[in-house]
Amino acid sequence: MDRDTAVAQIKLLLGFRKTLDVTIVEQLINVQAQLEGEATLPWFLKKNATSIHTSPGDPFIPKPPDFIREWDEDPLYFIFSDGGLDYRINLVKDSESYLTARYSDSLHPAGYVEFADSWKLIPTPTVDFRVNYSYYGNALPLTTNIENVWLKFNSDVLVGRAGLLIATGLRDKAGMEVFGALAAAGTEKIASASTAQDEAGTRRVIGGED
Repeated sequence: MDRDTAVAQIKLLLGFRKTLDVTIVEQLINVQAQLEGEATLPWFLKKNATSIHTSPGDPFIPKPPDFIREWDEDPLYFIFSDGGLDYRINLVKDSESYLTARYSDSLHPAGYVEFADSWKLIPTPTVDFRVNYSYYGNALPLTTNIENVWLKFNSDVLVGRAGLLIATGLRDKAGMEVFGALAAAGTEKIASASTAQDEAGTRRVIGGED
C-alpha cells in the first residue's frame, strides 16, 4: 500500500470524504514518528550488517542519520584477522571509566560508550578497523507517494492511529470505533510479530555452547 492509497482508505472510512488529504498526510507522518519513538519497535525497522571504518587515533564512530537505538541482540563488533583466520570480536558496552580501567592494555578496541550521536571506542584504535553493527532505524517518511515498510508490513497501525486522530477531531464516533480497532490490531501485531522474529533468530542451548 502506498501513501495515497492509505489516504484514500482513511477518507473512505470517514464516510467517503472528498477533502482532508493534506491533514491526513500530516497525521500519517506524525504517527510514524510517534511509533518510532515507542518502547517496542517492529522487526522491520531492524537494519543489519552495517559497517564503518575507524580512523587511527579517532575513537568516535558517528551514528547513521536514521538511527533510533541499538539492537541489543547484536552488539558492535569487528573482524580481527590473524594468521589467515578471521575472528569476531564483540565490543563490551559500559561506562567510560570502567572500560578504560578494564581494557587499558588491549591492543585493539574492546569496548564502547554510547553518546547521543556517536559511539566512542575504548581503547582508541591505532589502526583501521571495520566496525559492524545492527540497529533500529527510521523508515522513509511519507512526504511523497511511496510505500515504506510501515505501509508494507503493518498499515493497520499507521492508518488506524492517523484515522483515529482525525475522527476524534471530527467528533465522528463511528469512525473512532473503526480506526480504534485498526490501531489496536496493528499495535498487537507489532508486539506479536517482533516476538516471533526474535524467537526465530534465537538458538536455545541447554548447558552452554557445544
